[in-house]
Amino acid sequence: MNMDFVTFLAQSKDPSWWHTHTSVCFKGDEYQPLFFTLLFDQLKHYNALPYEKKRLDLTTTEKKNVHAMLGQSILGSTVLYWLGDFEKDIPEKQKVDFYTLVKTYQGPHRISFFVRQESKISLPPHTINVILPQPLTQDIQRHSITFFSPTMLPQKQEVLLQHLLTMTNLQLDTLCMLINYVDLINIKQLPEFTHYLSHITTHQPSLSALAEYFFSLNASLFFQLWAELEKEYSEMFWIAFWTEQLWRAHGVITYLRNNDFVHAKQISYRLPFSFIKNSWKNFTQDELHNLFEQLYTLDYRIKTGNASANALALFFFFYFYTKGPQKNH
Repeated sequence: MNMDFVTFLAQSKDPSWWHTHTSVCFKGDEYQPLFFTLLFDQLKHYNALPYEKKRLDLTTTEKKNVHAMLGQSILGSTVLYWLGDFEKDIPEKQKVDFYTLVKTYQGPHRISFFVRQESKISLPPHTINVILPQPLTQDIQRHSITFFSPTMLPQKQEVLLQHLLTMTNLQLDTLCMLINYVDLINIKQLPEFTHYLSHITTHQPSLSALAEYFFSLNASLFFQLWAELEKEYSEMFWIAFWTEQLWRAHGVITYLRNNDFVHAKQISYRLPFSFIKNSWKNFTQDELHNLFEQLYTLDYRIKTGNASANALALFFFFYFYTKGPQKNH
């Protein structure tokens, strides 16, 4: 049974909705990792999930263990298993078996997963197919903002919606990213921030490169690109950007040191690929925590007018100085 996106956002906040449906399939053109991460975080915030949600990674879990996890319940407890990008994650030689498992699954747990619109998988009538919309109409945008940021002030909503009118081929991941950024902005600084909204989406490759140079300790290339991008954004944007980068990097290291590769992969979204592959070894959790605290202090000084004119540049200079000599690759 198909369900439109707006209806899903409204009904999924009710725990009884999840009680009713054993299998929930999301269908769309492309997998949206940030959207799904924030979706389940927000559902948890709403106390909407009556079950513990666990990630079941089909790329790392043996087939016999998958069947055991989905087929057995400990003391009658129910789990919501998120299978992620279902078809992409299934090993090719096991696809038929997993297709059969999903097609016939009746419990005792709940399963949810994503498939692409062109998928040939045959799903049973009791499966709810949530259709991820494309394009994102303004009505869908409004409902998404209300769902992901129910306390966002009307002034912020209108600024964001006006900016979204200028965008083409808007994806759910981009919408969620912009909702997060606007949510962080002080209402008094909103007029200034409006100018930078377009830069956030149009300069993503450059921002990714900047983060890559930062974490790989490539000071030479970092400062070259920093000189080009620094004035493109406000100080409050840079604080928000680097705070998120450091928070996610800290999470990746925490999970990797506990051999929790599934959660490390999930939280690494918007970090440069090189970080989770190799650069994370350059850091300790304490180092990243200290950098986060320095940014927090710097943010306070900027907002109270007590920061030097080149405060961010000095932050980066001391960062590279304390981490070691400049590297040229």
